[in-house]
Amino acid sequence: MLGAWCLLLHGHYTTAPPAHTDWRRDQLQAFLDGGQAPAYPAIGDDEIRDSIEANQLRLLRERGADLTIFSPRASTMAHHEGDLPVGPRGRAPATT
Repeated sequence: MLGAWCLLLHGHYTTAPPAHTDWRRDQLQAFLDGGQAPAYPAIGDDEIRDSIEANQLRLLRERGADLTIFSPRASTMAHHEGDLPVGPRGRAPATT
């Protein structure tokens, strides 16, 4: 037995880099205006990692959690906005 673990299984990634939030806003506005969606900005793994480690991960460590599984913040995914290309399938590309 490895000992007791504290699992938080429901966490939302609420500290996305500002460039992502700006892109999503501009993407939705382009849809409303009938224009071309903007290209996705270059956001590196280090920027994403830093946004998690300085915020959610720091709090989880302070609270004694060992593991959490993050999901996107549903309200800003805005499933109800736009059409299919702007909606769920028009999201930012995943980083690898």
